[in-house]
Amino acid sequence: MTDQKKSSAKPMSAPDQAATPEKELEELHAKVEELAAALQKAQEDERRAYADYQNLVRRSQEEKSKIVKLAAKDVVLALLLPLDHLHLAEQQLKDHGLTMVYQQFQQALAGQGVQEIDAMGHPFDENKMEVVDKRPVSDPLQQNVVIGVTQRGYTLHGEVIRHARVVIGVAPEKE
Repeated sequence: MTDQKKSSAKPMSAPDQAATPEKELEELHAKVEELAAALQKAQEDERRAYADYQNLVRRSQEEKSKIVKLAAKDVVLALLLPLDHLHLAEQQLKDHGLTMVYQQFQQALAGQGVQEIDAMGHPFDENKMEVVDKRPVSDPLQQNVVIGVTQRGYTLHGEVIRHARVVIGVAPEKE
């Protein structure tokens, strides 16, 4: 303080002098609490921003993976018909070399996530199969069960890309 202010101000009594440091201390505590709250909010905002960033990275990776799988799906679908023909030739000719090529073709597709739908002898599943014919069967255990496969179905990474075309057993018609 300046000398003028000292002379014009009333001399402080002992209780007034003690109140000033307490008031300053209270103000400092309030300021510390305010800064701590601001720090906590900034840390929360940072965590939220980081979580948003992580979600963005995850979503972009999922979308990229989906695009790659979709591109693979088109290629695999184009290869399924030649695979079917190769399978038919392998069954008819019973040639060891042709069998080996067919198995390698299947293994190469399996390495890319392609799996044949195992339908024969299993109950009909509309999510994986398409009924092309129904044949009467006397055994009740064979009813609604696949008794023939006219075209094999496939999945790519667990997603059906071609339904199996099947023949199912049904109860014989009563006359």
